[in-house]
Amino acid sequence: MKKTILLFSALIFSLVVFADEAADVWTCSSAADCSEGMDCSNENTCAMNKSKFTDYIAITLGIGENSPNTRGTGTAKRIFITNPANDLVLGQVGVSASGGQDGKLYIIKDMSADMTIYPSSKISCENFRLIYDKNGNGNADPGEPTVSEGDFGNNTVKFQFKQKEASYPVNTTSNFLMTASCSASDAVTDENSKISATVRSTYISALGTSGNATYAQIQPLNFPTYTFEPESGYFLFTAGKFFPKAPGWMEMNKTREIMHIRAKAIDSANEIKTIGVVLNGTAVSFGNGVESIALYLDSNNDGKGDKLLSEITEFPEPFQTANLVIPAGSLTFAQGEEKHLVISATLNFYNGQTTYFYIGKTNVVLTTNKQVAGPTIQTDSFTYKCDETDSNCNLKPGENEDTESSGCSLIFVD
Repeated sequence: MKKTILLFSALIFSLVVFADEAADVWTCSSAADCSEGMDCSNENTCAMNKSKFTDYIAITLGIGENSPNTRGTGTAKRIFITNPANDLVLGQVGVSASGGQDGKLYIIKDMSADMTIYPSSKISCENFRLIYDKNGNGNADPGEPTVSEGDFGNNTVKFQFKQKEASYPVNTTSNFLMTASCSASDAVTDENSKISATVRSTYISALGTSGNATYAQIQPLNFPTYTFEPESGYFLFTAGKFFPKAPGWMEMNKTREIMHIRAKAIDSANEIKTIGVVLNGTAVSFGNGVESIALYLDSNNDGKGDKLLSEITEFPEPFQTANLVIPAGSLTFAQGEEKHLVISATLNFYNGQTTYFYIGKTNVVLTTNKQVAGPTIQTDSFTYKCDETDSNCNLKPGENEDTESSGCSLIFVD
């Protein structure tokens, strides 16, 4: 009996030390005051139940699959936001935890992120929150809990997990959204503001019943850079939220969306007259690999074209720029109005062809001249490279003809 009491006391002591390290002491009057799987000890502190928690855990951090991304913005890698930007999703952090039996739990104590805010004299961010993105879709949906209100200072935000929101399942990835409300004190007149978050492998504390987790060494997780929209003198033309990835060669040759665009008349009404789409690649041109190109209005901002605005289906000779001319009155903007566009193309590449598509600021022609805000819109590289022995591989014209039938033949005539 004495041994049993000593063993039980040692177990509780080890778990209470965790509580003291994590957030002073997690006090409780019942297990309902504690995180899932924890008990309320005789000392009225939350303690891990060994039957429900893993004893060891290994943590790997990553950028979540549905984290905001800068796809389509080329080397600039930035996303434009309005001033103020409330509940801005700075990034989705994926916490992959391995160790122990499926169904068991582990504890996350805290997580941190470095913040870049420039210029700090004019931009402020507050109301930092960490939200458990249970379904991993990248949105803070109703019912998904705020697990921590961040403490921001010295360019770092620290999220101390609440005692009722600290337990997570092993052998899976749990996703968390870092959010904040940011604003600029003065009118934004250029594209030079920056707000971004960075998370490193050491910026999380987690544990099982045997003690602290081990952490995989990773490259820093650099989340998107946000830039406030200029408030006057510009027309915004930038990549949209649903900018597509380039497909693999097996899925390439079909009609597909290649760009998603966000456009906004910031301080005065305007109209887009022409959008030029340019190719930069090897052995690809409009008319050789790209058979048609079209511009659509995306009425509900879901990344799909709803209304055809302009289309080119014939190319008398191969060329590198396709100018999509929009009929007058078809793409007008009231002051402050935002619209979304989709560009699709019919592709028929052969082995060895590669290109990317881009739209530069000078490729956008407006009725009322304005500076175009936004980086060059640029796709990933569309590369068609396949095994020529694969029956699905589209060979260069002339290479797939039966060479055995070529040459001379001798005919005997009676």
